[in-house]
Amino acid sequence: LDIGSATVKVVGVDSSANMVGEPVYLRHDDFAGQGEALKHALRRYLQSVSGKIGGIGVTGSGRELMGSIVGADLIHTEIFAHARGVMHLARQGVIEDESNHPITRVGAVIEIGGQDSKLIVFDDEGLPVYFNMNTICSAGTGEFLKQLADEAGVSIEEFGSVALQSDRSVTVDATCTVFSKRDFRHLTQKGVPLSDRLMGTCHALVRNYLRNVVRGAQLRPPILFQGGVASNAAVRQSFEGILGTKIHVT
Repeated sequence: LDIGSATVKVVGVDSSANMVGEPVYLRHDDFAGQGEALKHALRRYLQSVSGKIGGIGVTGSGRELMGSIVGADLIHTEIFAHARGVMHLARQGVIEDESNHPITRVGAVIEIGGQDSKLIVFDDEGLPVYFNMNTICSAGTGEFLKQLADEAGVSIEEFGSVALQSDRSVTVDATCTVFSKRDFRHLTQKGVPLSDRLMGTCHALVRNYLRNVVRGAQLRPPILFQGGVASNAAVRQSFEGILGTKIHVT
């Protein structure tokens, strides 16, 4: 179980670490609360498998409370779980690039979710050698994009596609969401096109992530981009432009 700030994910494996059943992904805001979302996710997953569950491992920001409720056997931080999962999948050859070629070695993982963002750097042997996470500030997370999307009157799903129509990205203060909203409103008053404002917001998020999470760490390809924000193609393009290398959404 991965119980994050905005979503619940459930996946099952057998004794050989092969995936079984149908993975489940649910958003908390579709239910009365995190507990209800977890209940529905577990029920849906259990309907896709037969036999007994041998054990439950849980990670994510809600791991302590929800893990105790479901009687989890393993409770790990998302850094530990994420690194172990990526290492295993890479060795299995099931992580693929956009051309369906397997990525068997990972240089770094950029993960940006609703309220958390993290970086995991791997060495030549595929072992994690560095990690970092964001502070409590939302300026480098999906919540940052959501607040600016609400300010712009667009859905978070269409944010990226609109931003990619930009002809000239503008500068948006990435220090704090409050400052970003101030800049965004000022640019709106000046008549700056929506696509330019949204692309500027994507650049602001990426600059904030590189400054506060990467902090000068060397990011060697292949670089994987994961988490909810990875579905925003404009953020991916911004990362590629600043880092000067291909970013693989997995």
